[in-house]
Formats: sequence, C-alpha cells, structure tokens
Amino acid sequence: MLMARGTIVFGGSSMGALRAAELHRYGMIGVGVIFRAYRDGRLHGDDEVALIHATERLDWAPLTVPMVEFRATLLAGCRARLIGPLIARRMRTIVRNIYFADRDWPVIAKACQEADLVSTEIMNRLRGMHVQLKRQDALACLAAARAPLVERRSCPAPPMTCFISELLSAHGL
Repeated sequence: MLMARGTIVFGGSSMGALRAAELHRYGMIGVGVIFRAYRDGRLHGDDEVALIHATERLDWAPLTVPMVEFRATLLAGCRARLIGPLIARRMRTIVRNIYFADRDWPVIAKACQEADLVSTEIMNRLRGMHVQLKRQDALACLAAARAPLVERRSCPAPPMTCFISELLSAHGL
C-alpha cells in the first residue's frame, strides 16, 4: 500500500531482494546481483539468502554461509582456475543439500572432502575467497536509496489481499 501511495521502496541483498523481485512490477526498486537473479528466475528459494548470525554482542557476524554466496565463491574459484566447472557443480549440489542453518565452512569442507572433490588446501583457499555478495548488494542498495531518483515508473497498485485489508483496518486506514 505504501508504494501505491507514492512511497519509494528499495530492496536488495537478502529478503529485500526476494521481496523486490516479487514487487518490482508494482514499483519496488530492486538493486543488486541477488535481486536480478531472483527477478530473472535464476534463484527461487528463500534459503538462498538465509543465514544464522551472532548476537549484537558479536556485531551480528554471520555464522553460516548463504547458498547465494557459496555459488558466487564457486564462480570466483572457477575464474581463478582453482577448481573446474564440473567440480564446482558437484560442490554446489552437495552444499545445496546442507540445511541452511548448518551450512558453515567446516561443514561445507567436510562434505566436499568426504565426496573426494577437493583437498583441504583448495577448500581453505576457497574459504579465503568467500564472496560477500549480500554485503555488496546491501551497500549498493543503500547507495541507490541515497542517490537522486532519475525517474518514477507508473505501476499498478498491488492486489488487495486479505492480509493488506486486515492491516489497513487495524490501523484505521
């Protein structure tokens, strides 16, 4: 409803990218690689961006590896000729099957080494190449939100769902 009333809404990096992919036709502005992958149908599940993080005391540090970042790291490893595309695809399949809350570097390394895909040295080098794609996209989204808006698209209002109706009536709107 905010967008239908003219509020500019940006989304990128994580769940914001997922929501922007769903709502860009209604005017939400999506930013970043992750948004484009969801929008274009190359990513589907929310587990691609899901992760477990530490508490505020530890500055919310990520404790697990989002699948989207593991994919980007595999691509970087291929580009650096550290691993080949076939090994990268096999690793992606193995890691994709690890529950997102358990998907940390030690678990990833163990699973890939048990499948005899990479050595400890290669796994350590890959870990050192970890592509922080969500962080990159979050920074790009913040920059886009601060930049002057070049043009506004005319978009249809989102459909009136039972959830939106309930929200509006709860707030007397």
